[in-house]
Amino acid sequence: MRYHFESQSTLYEKVNEIYNQYEDKSTAGLLIAELYENEIKKKEQQLKNTENSKSDIGWGHQIRSYVLHPYRMVKDNRTNYESTSPDKV
Repeated sequence: MRYHFESQSTLYEKVNEIYNQYEDKSTAGLLIAELYENEIKKKEQQLKNTENSKSDIGWGHQIRSYVLHPYRMVKDNRTNYESTSPDKV
């Protein structure tokens, strides 16, 4: 049984050292658990980066601005898109 992961060459070497089928199964389970933990850490880091990139919620941080009087206009502050029909937004 061989596992090859390009980003983690150490896992490939660990599996190649084993010749016993029982040890292969137990080591494979350990390696899969290690990979699972690495994936969880990567996802947590991505979530952390996403949370850090968000701006504060407060006055002046709105996504859209609606002006209905004296004229009708909607402006998306993230993309600077402007529309004169707020009913479609």
